[in-house]
Amino acid sequence: MKMTNFALGCGLLFDIDGTLADTDHLHMRAFNDVMSPYGIELDDAQYKLKVMGRTNEAIFGEFLPAKSADFQMRVAGEKEAAFRALAGCQIKPAPGLLDLLAWATRNGVPCACVTNAPRLNAELILSGLNLDKRFPVPVLADDLPHGKPHPLPHLTGAARLRGQGGAAPGCRFGLGYGCHRPVLTRSRGDRAKAVFSWRSPGVHDPCATAIVGAADLL
Repeated sequence: MKMTNFALGCGLLFDIDGTLADTDHLHMRAFNDVMSPYGIELDDAQYKLKVMGRTNEAIFGEFLPAKSADFQMRVAGEKEAAFRALAGCQIKPAPGLLDLLAWATRNGVPCACVTNAPRLNAELILSGLNLDKRFPVPVLADDLPHGKPHPLPHLTGAARLRGQGGAAPGCRFGLGYGCHRPVLTRSRGDRAKAVFSWRSPGVHDPCATAIVGAADLL
């Protein structure tokens, strides 16, 4: 699919989990395996509501409120290690992703990725997709004072896009996991365009949907 009116100076910001690769089911399995000894097991709807898109500090602080912060982070580490063990060779690009990245390359559209995932997870997924050279330095919430859904990670990613010669202020796009809200929001008067999840219900051509969605916002 060709998009003819993508604005000059725009760029693409990607989440990693659930966007570059469909890893949500692996994260939920790892979470339930680690949390079952504490009497906690979430179904898909609960997991999306209470876990996806949040930092580990927020997640495990909510589910283990009586435990110390150090204990919560140890359990979070166990969960992330369980995820990496499950992921192994199961990491595959989301449908349409490689076509979208090829389109971005042909059209000189800079790309960056922004994630709440720990560094080891991000490196595992990017290397498993053979995208570690395409995204050599992802924006990690662990390196910032605030993780998503705070706007700082995406604003940091947008600044990185501008450093690549794209994403002029007021013109940048995010591709993320949540079909219920934009992945970018207004902050300090800087306008942000947003693309909703390419995994929305009933969507069969994610790449086309992402590109058409971007075009419709211009």
